[in-house]
Amino acid sequence: MERGRYWEWLVGGVLVGLVGGWFYAIRHPGSRDLYDLAYGFGAYIRELDTHGTYRAVFENHPTYGPIEFRTSRMPLIPVLGAFASLFGREAVWLYLIKNAVALALLAWTLAAARESSAFRARYAVPLVVFLLVPTHAAVLFAVDFEEGYVVPLLCAALLLATLPADRMTRGRVVGLASLLVAMVLLKSSLLLVAGVLALVALLRPRAAGVSRAAPMVGLVAASLAWGWFGYQATGRWAIGGDASSGNGPNFYKANNPHTLDYYPLRHLDLLDERGLTKIQTSYKDEWDLHDTTMREGWEFRRDHPEAVAEMNRRKAHAMFFRTTPAYFMEPVPERIGQDYRLWVARLAQWLGLAVVVWGLLPRRSAMARRVALATLGVYAAYLVPYVLGFVYERHLTPLIATSLFAAMLIWSNPND
Repeated sequence: MERGRYWEWLVGGVLVGLVGGWFYAIRHPGSRDLYDLAYGFGAYIRELDTHGTYRAVFENHPTYGPIEFRTSRMPLIPVLGAFASLFGREAVWLYLIKNAVALALLAWTLAAARESSAFRARYAVPLVVFLLVPTHAAVLFAVDFEEGYVVPLLCAALLLATLPADRMTRGRVVGLASLLVAMVLLKSSLLLVAGVLALVALLRPRAAGVSRAAPMVGLVAASLAWGWFGYQATGRWAIGGDASSGNGPNFYKANNPHTLDYYPLRHLDLLDERGLTKIQTSYKDEWDLHDTTMREGWEFRRDHPEAVAEMNRRKAHAMFFRTTPAYFMEPVPERIGQDYRLWVARLAQWLGLAVVVWGLLPRRSAMARRVALATLGVYAAYLVPYVLGFVYERHLTPLIATSLFAAMLIWSNPND
């Protein structure tokens, strides 16, 4: 593809990102102020903006008591939010900046996919199916939870990790390494996914040594840098299962005596609001909280195998079959109806997986086989943390988007 054509795609992506970002910013009254972003991100942005310190301070958290966090959230969203605050406190700035970048990245990825295959307009059908689900678009444009950032990162990284060696320019090698760094610094559970994609790049046939190794080097460097920050800030390496001190509380929500009373119809954050995750009145620090809740969660799993088995059944159903929505606010309707959006989401999910499996069949192209294998590896790595924790519809959106993007690549590269 000519260089000028790439610019056309990028400009188009930026424009779509700006329009979509503005639209969803005005539709989301709960996040008007950057300092009020949900899931603790606003607290980190406030401290970065006002004190230049990466932390979140809660004087009297309803569940944990007075506590200061330094590693409960990975830094990509808070740092981007602090940058957006240079333009103003309104969350609309983050919506505009994040979505202009994210949609430009997706547009570039589509342009690169066209260059690397016998692309026809009909091959975009899987992505159209994805966007037919309004909740998917809402997740894609969201700024206050990680899944809105994961979609473009995963699609772009999957493409770059599976391109033939002769199409991997120096810029694309650096780009893949940067995408994996961004994943690691976005969400602690994405380390497994980034590891799968780095391994795919490492095994790329006929690639130069630097091209093979750069993505893995970027992943390791980002993990060590964040771990070192955690050690400097808290005295404990924030790496692996300890990359986020929020992992313990989330694990305990999924492995708690009250979990089955709420999951999957109601959001498990209600356990915090009602004091059902309170183990002690206060904690020495975030790692005391992490260790205590992690220990209690594992003890619950050991002592209540029947409850764990039932929770696993519900999670498996939510991952692949659920077509009734979860209700984040109460009261829950007495009669739980089907949601057409989730029917389309399930159709999209199974369509993507079917084409991915088709890509493994004999006589498919080398590119199709690489994409199929990489996608199945990403699928498994992405779901591992949710097998131990809990999963809702928005958590699955990046997987559905990625498998449909993979289906597009496989469909347009059918045979050698």
